Amino acid sequence: LQDFFQPLNSFNLSIFLLLFVFFDSLGVWVRHKLVRNSDSSSYLRIVDWQIGIGIFVFFWFIGGYLISPQRLPIIMSLILISLITLPNYFKTYAYRVLLSSLWDLKIPLIAISLFLPAVFVFASRPPCCSDEMSYHFISPAGLRDLGKWSFQGGTLQEVPRLVNTFYTLTFSLTRTFSVARL
Repeated sequence: LQDFFQPLNSFNLSIFLLLFVFFDSLGVWVRHKLVRNSDSSSYLRIVDWQIGIGIFVFFWFIGGYLISPQRLPIIMSLILISLITLPNYFKTYAYRVLLSSLWDLKIPLIAISLFLPAVFVFASRPPCCSDEMSYHFISPAGLRDLGKWSFQGGTLQEVPRLVNTFYTLTFSLTRTFSVARL
């Protein structure tokens, strides 16, 4: 149980950064496939990681009916998708465009960075609010018994809870609440 409530440390932060790069590369790949004349320096560049999160969660929302979202299948899907998306990510120098986009936003990022200590403390706390425990985060026992999706209210009732699906996938992968919260 100690692992489940592990605060943010260097290992968890490195997992978070790797997931960020993974989601960014997936978002860039999807945007380049959907929008043929997509310019890497477009105004959407800074939110490509959100596109990647959406696609990954959608993939697992559908895949969860066939495969239990446990650690090994999630790692295998991360590796498989990375093998598809990372070559394009590095070939098109999308990581440089991301860094330059972040550099262009240096003033807002400096202002936000003043709140980073509070963000890290908040992310390191175990779930304590009743709605976090009841609705958003899966319990360690629930993770142990997690099987294929079987929604009692029907699939369409669960669609608005896709963020909770992301929390479940991240918790299943890292075994800690802090990375999902961050």
